[in-house]
Amino acid sequence: MPNFVAAGIFAFWAMADEVQVEDRAVLMDYTKNTLFCLTLLMMCQICLLADEDTWTGMLTRNGVNYIFVTSGRAYKIDNPNTSDWEGQAGSKVRLTGEMHGDSISVSKIFTSDNAAPEDALTGPDAHEVEPSNGHLFGDWRGLRTSLEERGVKFDLHLVSDDLWNFKSGQNQNGRSNNRVRGTVDMDLGALMNRQGWYFHMSAVWQSGGNLGSDLGLIANPSSIVSMNAFRLDSWWIKKSWLKARVSARAGQFAAQDTYGDANYGGSFVSEPMGGPIDNLFNTYESFDPPSTSALEVHVMPFKHFYVKSMVAAVDRLPFTNNETGLVPRFHGPPISVSEIGFTPGGDASAITPADTVATRKGYSGLYQFGAAYNPGQFAVPFNITPRSGDYLLYWKASQAVWRADPKQANGLDATFAYDWSPPGINRNNKMVLAGLRYNEPLPLKIHNTISIGYVRNALSAHYLPTTMSAWHAENGLEVNLLLNLLPMVLLQPVLQYYSSVGGGTQTAVVFGFRTKIEF
Repeated sequence: MPNFVAAGIFAFWAMADEVQVEDRAVLMDYTKNTLFCLTLLMMCQICLLADEDTWTGMLTRNGVNYIFVTSGRAYKIDNPNTSDWEGQAGSKVRLTGEMHGDSISVSKIFTSDNAAPEDALTGPDAHEVEPSNGHLFGDWRGLRTSLEERGVKFDLHLVSDDLWNFKSGQNQNGRSNNRVRGTVDMDLGALMNRQGWYFHMSAVWQSGGNLGSDLGLIANPSSIVSMNAFRLDSWWIKKSWLKARVSARAGQFAAQDTYGDANYGGSFVSEPMGGPIDNLFNTYESFDPPSTSALEVHVMPFKHFYVKSMVAAVDRLPFTNNETGLVPRFHGPPISVSEIGFTPGGDASAITPADTVATRKGYSGLYQFGAAYNPGQFAVPFNITPRSGDYLLYWKASQAVWRADPKQANGLDATFAYDWSPPGINRNNKMVLAGLRYNEPLPLKIHNTISIGYVRNALSAHYLPTTMSAWHAENGLEVNLLLNLLPMVLLQPVLQYYSSVGGGTQTAVVFGFRTKIEF
């Protein structure tokens, strides 16, 4: 499958290279047609493979007997291989074989060594609640569940931010931002007997305005603000070894999706609280949807500790140089990003880019330190000679601080982050953010959270205009309520207050709401 998709992408690449920049309409037609054809090809191959008898569930042990639980039913394993299955009891696995009434004859077991990540999406695109709880278009008469049991997960959702300038020195009334993202994740071990191999692809349609820019803010009120686009965002192939202790992936993906991104991103609306740290843009760290070519290695030497590092192509004008996401470009030297993490109360191999209700159970935490370095040329204020190299350091912590029940998610979580980059070549060189999230504060039958976030952006004196005596640090405060109104619908009213807008003296008040719908 990866070779099949890659062949289609590179065929488009060769074709698109013949298209001139001014032929934008033609290029967009190529994009739409190629994405449509790739989707049809993948669906055809998936349907051909879907008749294999494969199930996903929990493997348990009752004395000498192994029991497999899937779709609420328990099946006895007729032919367990105890030497291969040792230590797998209590784990989520996938089996292939033949079912006979209340028993299964197993031909292959895919153990936790090859377990795919539950969710590769981040920030506002991440799932607050596992999407299997509900989709607007239903279960496709059982096909969606059947495909997921065979290692194929489809996701299509809409995120919409409607925000209004309630009070500020600017005349702009409000802005609406909309993002539709389609994603397919494949466990190729279960699907094609390629143990430890995974494939991911995601495409985005984006539209809307930029209220933060209109108001002159540093911290954007919306974490989904971007250029209007319809494009392939990311695709990558991943291989894991040693029960996911070592993994590597290559393809096209954004550094900001997993380095410096907010672990509690789905619980906030503003950009630094609900997405990546703003100052990561100082080093031109790649972001979505205009992801760039990249390679990453992830190592987990201990259960609660990991180290990861990636190299990504730098493109300072990604929307201009690669409008469709199907034509990789390389402009300047690559950027390198590294991170170490400590995960008390949780297995480092199970850490996902953004937490969900399921992962909040108990007193789990995530502590991170990361660094990004770009060896390219950077402008220096009041100097015509550029400087080589720029870097950024960040520290992050997310921790469950109180639980009504130590085994459940109801309770209080806290998050904190700080970043720093050299003030001589970075105007926005320091940021501090802190937040609190209360899970299930209201006595409702639906999932709900109340979150409070604070962001402080400091500006370098090297960039102070001659008309000002000093910068003022911009401060932002956000309060929001998240309601899981229906299994497939989230509503998130939000109120934000900003002081010293853009380092000046004005204030701003923003009100609105976020809506998310799972199709």
